[in-house]
Amino acid sequence: MNPENRSGPHQEKLAQSVDRLEVEGLSNVGQETGVDFETPFFERSDVEQADLFFQIDSLLAKRTDNIISLRKMVGDNVTKKMEEAVDRWGLKEKDGKIIMSLVLAGYSDYAKEKLKYLKNKSERSNAPVGSEIDVYVLEEKLEEYERDNKEETSTGLKKKPTNPMVNGRVIFKKHSSKRQKKGGVNNRVANRIDKKNEVLRAEIKQYLAIPDIKRAYKQRNFRKHVHYRASYAVQDIMARVEELEANISYIKLEALEGDTGEVSGVHNQEIELLKEEKAELQKILDLLNEPGTIGPVIRRIVELGKFRDSAQQGRMIEIGTVAETVDDALSSMRERTPFMLAGHLGGGKTDTLKHAARIFMLEQGVGFDQDDNDLSYDELYNQLEPEIFSGSSEASVYDLVGKLKLTGKDLGSPEKIAVEVKSLTAQFKEQGIDIPFEEVAKVVLGQGSVTETIFNYGPLGRALRDGKPLIVDEINMLPPEVISRINDIMLAKVGSKVRLQENGEEEFEIKPGFVILSTLNVGSKYAGTKEFNAAFGSRWVGKEMYYPTINETFDLILSSLMRKDSLRLPSNLPEEDYAKLVDLSVAVREVQDLFSGNTEGQRFMNLANGVKAEKSQLEKVVISPRDLMRKIIVPWKNTNFDVPLDDIIAQNILSPAGIHSKDDQKFIAEVLMRRGFFADWTEEDFNKVGINGISQAEIDALVAAKVTDEYQKSDIYGEYIKEGHVTAKLLGTKLLIGNLTT
Repeated sequence: MNPENRSGPHQEKLAQSVDRLEVEGLSNVGQETGVDFETPFFERSDVEQADLFFQIDSLLAKRTDNIISLRKMVGDNVTKKMEEAVDRWGLKEKDGKIIMSLVLAGYSDYAKEKLKYLKNKSERSNAPVGSEIDVYVLEEKLEEYERDNKEETSTGLKKKPTNPMVNGRVIFKKHSSKRQKKGGVNNRVANRIDKKNEVLRAEIKQYLAIPDIKRAYKQRNFRKHVHYRASYAVQDIMARVEELEANISYIKLEALEGDTGEVSGVHNQEIELLKEEKAELQKILDLLNEPGTIGPVIRRIVELGKFRDSAQQGRMIEIGTVAETVDDALSSMRERTPFMLAGHLGGGKTDTLKHAARIFMLEQGVGFDQDDNDLSYDELYNQLEPEIFSGSSEASVYDLVGKLKLTGKDLGSPEKIAVEVKSLTAQFKEQGIDIPFEEVAKVVLGQGSVTETIFNYGPLGRALRDGKPLIVDEINMLPPEVISRINDIMLAKVGSKVRLQENGEEEFEIKPGFVILSTLNVGSKYAGTKEFNAAFGSRWVGKEMYYPTINETFDLILSSLMRKDSLRLPSNLPEEDYAKLVDLSVAVREVQDLFSGNTEGQRFMNLANGVKAEKSQLEKVVISPRDLMRKIIVPWKNTNFDVPLDDIIAQNILSPAGIHSKDDQKFIAEVLMRRGFFADWTEEDFNKVGINGISQAEIDALVAAKVTDEYQKSDIYGEYIKEGHVTAKLLGTKLLIGNLTT
């Protein structure tokens, strides 16, 4: 995580500045909010105290965001005009330079507002004219400039870009940042931000006027700063533990491949020392998991920061189940043991193995020089790709290994051919044979065949040739003869020789980076899968990877929504929707359990048809982690949260589900409705988005059933909902700063 993203020290600076806030006027701002500003801080309950701190944090964060945004808007243009303003008017005072620079940059309306503010401040403070800045002289200069430059002065209003139209439909072109900046700052926007900041400053002052709160707030922020520092120390400790585990694995492997074939002597002592260091560090990490302490929240925040960085780089997010699987895969690869990852549809098996394979390639120096100190491993990660072979019942050995291919022969460049023809023509002349240049060229170009046969390597052939990992995706879809070809090579040791009979017994030496990984789908829902024989199955180290836990799903959602510049959620994310994300995490997990056969769910909508709420499962449709991110969270974020979350789910999940199974579509809708989604939707609302299989009677039956004992007893996810909301509330005090609903 980048140091710039660490919000603890920054928040402390904000707290230190609260006693310097000066609010001019606006004394009645916030009086109608219903907040008690009279009761001393320490006479309030813990909940009230925490809420007051949250309100101040949010107001400060909003004000800071506004200031940074405004500076970005005006910064470049004003800076460029500063020197011109000084030369033109001989200005010395900072405020005068800024105001007249705004005028020169074309933002005179905004400059007038700033000048008006200074003028009012000067009159209220009874400061003698000229003590800081002569606002009246400055006002005259501004008016004089406007009179002389009527045509040049900007109104600050941007013209809307004209978009072309095709068939009556507007084509919304993506306008470049250069074109957007051409008109300069929108004066109206700048003025609105300024006014909002005045309101925010007034509100902050009101909160800080509560007896004893200013001292308590500063003390809280000091502790918060300490917690944030601790959180980044934790991050370093976790990284060191991972490094120690990797070192232990490599020392073991080195010993086992050595002269004695066992871990003993020096190797054993090295491992013991590393284990001792790891145990000490683990004690510190265990303390952070003690219930009732700030530790679990700190650790969760640190992990969310890592997840956020991975999400923004488009990389695998190493939530707990993924990190554990990656560790297991790396351990097998380091020991040169084939690794098989089983799981259900959309669980992230292939992406997880690709991620693990890239890390292994970095460890082994595949495709680059590890001794090059200028290398960026971060950039290398993006460039490295393992070989992947997608399994299917139609696949052949030649698809896997490679096959001979007829291709056009490379005759060389025209320049090279011309040199050869010229040389031959000269040689003929030396022998007394006079053949025209053009005739010699015809002979040269006509020599031999214009085609040749080459071997086109398949994924396995390339992996052997280049010494990189091979991932066989959905291996239980492959025909027996392809399985047999993999079987011949998968246990070959580093340094041993293998031959490709498909290319004339071409010989390869097994390189350190070569290893075979595979995935397979489990369960009876996948058509075309084949059973392995016991001998082939025994050659793999196997692991089943299930869908993420509810907490992990919640973390995936948060990490995809978090801001780039700080460990916060976007300020325009509706606060009420934050709690709803817990319900979404539970609903997604329930759908996954119903699809995988891990549980059965009752269909309470059936009560509308006079039958009991029978137990059932999903057969064809699931909401995978990939679906959750790509079809729900990212599209919702891209609308700037203007489109309700329910609408996104209905359009991108429920409506397409009906293509595969109307029955599953209705069951998934019921699961989501149980968790509070579509609470006010009617049959007509569902029909509008193409969901036609849900009647009003079924909706009413489900609503009525939710208060019955049968429903309460059948809800095995109720406790997860309660725990999730408690955790979300703790995290929300950090992540929702700036998300006040006003």
